[in-house]
This record gives sequence, structure tokens and C-alpha cells, in this order.
Amino acid sequence: MSELEHLNISGRLKISELQNLNDPKEATLANLKKKENLNGLALSWNPDALLNDCIECSLPLLEALQPPSNIKNLELEGYPGEQHPNWMMLSDEIRMTLFPNLTSLILSHLESCSNLPSLVGLPHLDYLKLEGMPFVTNYSGHFPSLVKLYLCEMSNLEEVMTMKLDKENAYKPAFPRLSKLVIKSCPKVRIQPRFPSSVVELELEKSNEELLGVEFFNGESSFDICSQPLGIRELKISGMETQLVWLNQLISLTRLRFEYCEGNCIPESMRHLSSLRELDIINCEGLHALPEWLGELKSLEELKIWKIPLTCLPDSMKHLSSLRELTFTGCEGLRVLPDWFGELKSLKHLSIWTMPLTCLPKSTKQLTALEYLGIVNCRELQRRCEREKGEDWHLISHIPILDVW
Repeated sequence: MSELEHLNISGRLKISELQNLNDPKEATLANLKKKENLNGLALSWNPDALLNDCIECSLPLLEALQPPSNIKNLELEGYPGEQHPNWMMLSDEIRMTLFPNLTSLILSHLESCSNLPSLVGLPHLDYLKLEGMPFVTNYSGHFPSLVKLYLCEMSNLEEVMTMKLDKENAYKPAFPRLSKLVIKSCPKVRIQPRFPSSVVELELEKSNEELLGVEFFNGESSFDICSQPLGIRELKISGMETQLVWLNQLISLTRLRFEYCEGNCIPESMRHLSSLRELDIINCEGLHALPEWLGELKSLEELKIWKIPLTCLPDSMKHLSSLRELTFTGCEGLRVLPDWFGELKSLKHLSIWTMPLTCLPKSTKQLTALEYLGIVNCRELQRRCEREKGEDWHLISHIPILDVW
């Protein structure tokens, strides 16, 4: 560590395996806080190699590794201490002058800390990821510049407040600029009073099912400032129930992804999503049929269907007049594509991976807009589409790019 003392380091510095350093005085010699050209710093402990001695000295060690005031990106991983160092727990006035340029903060697997450092509320912070902090139960404050927030593996996080009282005792948005919110493996968390109206990209994975309740999405609230509708454009739901009766309220939604969801994961409320352009249905093994109303999604341009136990496609799909990209992967029950397939006149990109299809429909020749056809790991289909020789070659010979293997 002392070797860093006289080095003029710029850019990003990562110091790993800090559990092997037991002398805070040696860390002081690194003189990190004087390295003004350093804009990124990552400090990490290996949780699999921790001993009691290194846990006890972790706080003074981290205290000695204070980053320079010009730091823009800070990452702390595996810190085993229960308390944060003084430079992470400063008053509002001091922290704004000490780290005025900090824009990105990642706190990962701080498994003994029960509170969040005051750094998470820095005025210019636009990216924050909190991960693996099981003793943190709430997250509140004012985050005026925060654009992206990730909450992952926070097993006891119960509440995230999206409103805050100002000095005049008036409620103001706590996240006025937040555009992307990702919540993963947070089984207890609730958003109070509802998701910020500024969010345009939302990902929910293996978390509290109550997050999918209508009260967190609708425009009705006791807070007047909360009463505007959500402007979510991208929504991803993974490993959760999807009986989303409110989905039609997301009138700006353009991209929707269901992944590892149980049961019939396609709620009827989405049939009126007139702006929806991309739909991904991934590994939803309880879905045995696509709804007949799927063809009502007139703006749909991309459809991905991966590992779904389908046996057929709904006839209404032929009315997807805007569909340009279609992907099938691992749908082992789908052995035949329907005769109406050639009516997808806008289709430009078709991918078929690991499927038991035995032939292409004769109407494939009518797909005159098709620019790319990919057939991968479909043995019988590959044989039939062999260049110049296969029985189905005449159906695909007009396609400019063929990727068959």
C-alpha cells in the first residue's frame, strides 16, 4: 500500500483483498485523499477470507482510505464493519464541500451495516446501487439529482419514501429526476406512497408481490403532487405474479418483458396498450397459449417468445401489421407454423432457435420484406432449408441474409 504514496494516479483505482491489510497506518501511507487526478475508486474485501482481526480493524482502515475530494465514482464492496467512517457520515454542509463531484456510488454487500451513509444524499449523485445490506430497513431522504437507483438483495428493506417534507412542511418529491428504478430480491419492500412519476424504466424481480398492487401505480394519492399518471415506458417483471389489472393505465408503455413468471403471465389489461412496441415473454413455463387478443397490439414491432410450452399460435397474430422482428427459442411444443404466417407483411427479421419445426409454411414465400432468417439447432428444418437442395429452399431463396446452422 505504501507504494501508492508517491504515485501520480489518474483515472480509476481498484484496491482488492483489503482483508489482508491489518494496519491502518499502512493504508494512511497510500495518501489517497491527496491524489487529485483520481476520479474513480473501488475498495473491496473478500467475505470468504475474513478473520476477526481484519473485521475489527476494517473501520480505521476505511477511515484511512478516504478518497480525494475530486472523486466522481466510488464503489465499496464487502466492507465487514458495522459503522461507516467519518468521511461517509458528514453533515449536509460538509459533505457537499468534501465530495462536490461524486456522481456514482455503489455499496455492495456491507452485511453488518444497519444504516446508510450520508453520502447517498449528495446533491449531484445521479447513480446509486445498494446491494446485499440485510440490516438496512428503510431508505429515505432527498435525492435531487438521482437518475438511476438499484436496490438489490436488501432482504429486510421495508420502506422507500418517495416524498419528503421540506422546510415549509410541504411535501416534495424525494426523487424529482429518477428515471430508472430496479428492485431485485427485496421481499419486504414497499414504495410509499407510490412509484415516482418521473420513472420511465422499471424493473421488478423476485420482490414483494405487493409492489404490483394498483395503489403503487395509479394516479390517485393523498399527496396532490403524486396525482399525475406514471410515465413508465419500459417495464420488466421477473419471478413474480403478474395479475396486473392496472397495466392499461401505463399509456406510455413501449417495452414490456415477462421473465420466469408463473401461471398465465399475460394479463388481459395489456390488450389496450396502444403504444407497446416490444414484448418479451421469457421462460414462463405456466403459459400454454398466447391470448387471442394479442393481434390487437397494432403498434407491436418486436416479439420474443423463449421457452414457452406453446403448441400453436393465435390466428389474431396475423393482424400484427407493424411486426418487424419475431424470435422463437426453445418452444418444444410448437411443431408447425400456421399457414397465415405469410400475412406478416412488415416482418424483416425472423429467428428460430432450438425448435422441433419440421417445415416452413408455404406462405413464407410471401414474406417479401424479410431481410434476415436465422435457423439454429433445428435439425429437420436445417435439412429442408439447405441451399439449392432442400425441400423448402424455394420458400426462402429470396431472403438476403440466411443464417442456417
